[in-house]
Amino acid sequence: MIVGLSGVMLTLAIAGFDQDSILAYQRPSIMAGQFWRLLTAHFIHLNLIHALLNLAVLPFILYLATQNNMAIQSLFAAIILCPFGISLGLWHFSPDITWYVGFSGVIHGLLLVTLLFGLPQHFLLSTVILVFLALKIYLEQHFHLTHATHYLDHPVIYDAHLYGAITGLIIYGFVSLYQKLRSLPNSSQ
Repeated sequence: MIVGLSGVMLTLAIAGFDQDSILAYQRPSIMAGQFWRLLTAHFIHLNLIHALLNLAVLPFILYLATQNNMAIQSLFAAIILCPFGISLGLWHFSPDITWYVGFSGVIHGLLLVTLLFGLPQHFLLSTVILVFLALKIYLEQHFHLTHATHYLDHPVIYDAHLYGAITGLIIYGFVSLYQKLRSLPNSSQ
């Protein structure tokens, strides 16, 4: 799944699908009914460097997911649901953001989900990384760091990182609740 996803994102980057493409999050186009952009914007990038920067983290996330006994279905659900959560966050809470492309918000959501699933098995490591992730998001929101803009020639949309993390937290909550409900004895027996 991760290899296929990486292949799709690299192919789209090499083919030149960027912030001006029919796949990008563009508020006016979404308002005109092009709702697919709420999903597809997260799988295209500004350029090949942007795609490679995002893809570099995926093996680590896959490693965390397998080490933390995260079901592949949960990881797949997070990959599909995070883009919608981020797009809805951008739409409702950041109306001044009129365009967006990239997978970094999804990465923040996936990282949060996999780390939370890892708390029982790897409490210290998961906690340390979660604290750093929370600190990173806090600094981005309050100090608008510009560490990656010189690689991308565009501003980083830090709100996507925040909304990705929030979506990841919500996904974790629902998956945990579902797992707890499934483990309850059947009341009809």
